[in-house]
Amino acid sequence: VAALGGRFRDKEGRALGPGGAALARINSIELDGLDPRLAECSIQVACDVNIPLCGEMGAWRFAAQKGATIDIMHELEQAMNRFADVVVDGVGVDLRDMPLAGPAGGLAGGLHAFLGAELLAGADLILDITGMGKRIPGADLVLVGEGRMDGNTFWGKGPAAIARGALASAVPVLAVVGQLGADAPDLPSRGIVGIETLLQHAGSEEQAIARAKELIPKATEAVLKRFGSVDTW
Repeated sequence: VAALGGRFRDKEGRALGPGGAALARINSIELDGLDPRLAECSIQVACDVNIPLCGEMGAWRFAAQKGATIDIMHELEQAMNRFADVVVDGVGVDLRDMPLAGPAGGLAGGLHAFLGAELLAGADLILDITGMGKRIPGADLVLVGEGRMDGNTFWGKGPAAIARGALASAVPVLAVVGQLGADAPDLPSRGIVGIETLLQHAGSEEQAIARAKELIPKATEAVLKRFGSVDTW
């Protein structure tokens, strides 16, 4: 917002510095300085996960993936709540429970609130643009990949959207991922009949990351051998 000419200010009228934690001090939003060319733009935002800004499944939950501690995550949660309150007062848009408002630390919601951007489910958009949604029904097998497959995967991310479409067409899906999270749901019920992790071929997470280029083909070969026969399906 600052880069586009707007300002977030604290109670003393000072412009906030960068970073999510700074939003805990937000008191007002000034948008009269926004670049006037924005009024002529139509903006669509492809969101990679369907989460709101605040609450149990809010944007703050993903901070751990970027190295945040539990304390930092709670600090960001409170900052997001404060930001949402000021956005309601300032522009009349409630992002707290709005679907698709939380991705990228709330960037999606901010673009909607301040620039009138349309929020779209990114996975469905990509399936449509690439034509993959139409190709799945005629496939014999679908392979998906992800760094970490866990509960968050099934909040609108690409692999889950592909598996959902394949399940509807009775096409089996195999997954090759870096690791599998303990909170992942029952995968067969989501259309994923087999999974292989890079951790199964590496001694540690660090090794899996460092040797990913080497291990991805090995994991793919392994999952095809274990689950890739018609009899298994």
